[in-house]
Amino acid sequence: SLQSRFFHQPLFIMTFSYLFINTLSVHTPLSSHRTSSSICRSIPPPPTPPPRRFASICMNSSATSSNFDLRIGHGYDLHRLESGYKLKLGGIELDHDRGCVGHSDGDAVLHCITDSILGALSLPDIGQLFSDKDPKWKNADSDLFLHEACNRMHALGFEIGNIDVTVILEKPKLSPHKIQMRSNIAEICKCPLEKINLKAKTHEKVDAVGENRAVEVHAVAILHKVNKASAQEQNEEEGLVGKVAEELYGRIMERKLEGDVEGSWTAKLLGMGVKKVGQKVGEEAVEVVIEAIANERENVIKESADLYFHLNVLWAQLGIEPKDVFKELQKRQNISGIQEKQSRNQ
Repeated sequence: SLQSRFFHQPLFIMTFSYLFINTLSVHTPLSSHRTSSSICRSIPPPPTPPPRRFASICMNSSATSSNFDLRIGHGYDLHRLESGYKLKLGGIELDHDRGCVGHSDGDAVLHCITDSILGALSLPDIGQLFSDKDPKWKNADSDLFLHEACNRMHALGFEIGNIDVTVILEKPKLSPHKIQMRSNIAEICKCPLEKINLKAKTHEKVDAVGENRAVEVHAVAILHKVNKASAQEQNEEEGLVGKVAEELYGRIMERKLEGDVEGSWTAKLLGMGVKKVGQKVGEEAVEVVIEAIANERENVIKESADLYFHLNVLWAQLGIEPKDVFKELQKRQNISGIQEKQSRNQ
């Protein structure tokens, strides 16, 4: 029909739209007009998500790096294997027809661990501290290097969290020697055996390592800051050490002056002379070593107490006071263990 054709014409649609919009503009207050931009602005923003727990912990002043400091270091070493050299790994000399080529004893395991600890502490690496251009490190025992790294670690207030070592070597098999290697490393690092792990792999006869022409070692060390007790507790502990040492030596000197060999073991021991007292010190030192090798911590503490007592008796016999020994220790605090050992040989 004519009506239906009219309503489908574009002109009608445009005219109707124009009239509708103008009608709205007349009867609707200007303040209520909403453009697309104003409508968007009126939509409330989405709620701010709660901060992640990790971020809040990092920003929390009670969880600063001064209270919790974890360090991770990676070490890597590679040595050629050639005849005419000894094969020493993890502090053990292994029976093999070739050994590690190196300026020192070539212990790639100890070198690698040393670098992992130094790396975790952002210190110079093993090549910088113990240059292969320096003749004094020629054929040096690699445990000296690891000792020095651990001394620096302890001086900075860190201790071993754990050390994981992977040795890649075609021959010989390391399985029979793993425990001894771990024990050697734990002893040098002054940490429990369970904090040291060592794995051995072959390279499936691929490249120089697989052809038994080289040994490759990786090590990862995790260090953590030692959580000290409060300053008051720490001062009390330090005071306790001084107090016990002073009282012990004082009682020994009293027994020496009293000379009651019948009622006092200390006086009797002092009466036997320096030779006998020295023998007792040696016996107690051996007891400490035996318990340490057995990894018996409590027994080591007890035997160490016996050793310290007999050392004090020996000092009293020779007129040496504990402060004389402590002064000597204090002088060595700013000298590395390696330098101190070298000074003895000069």
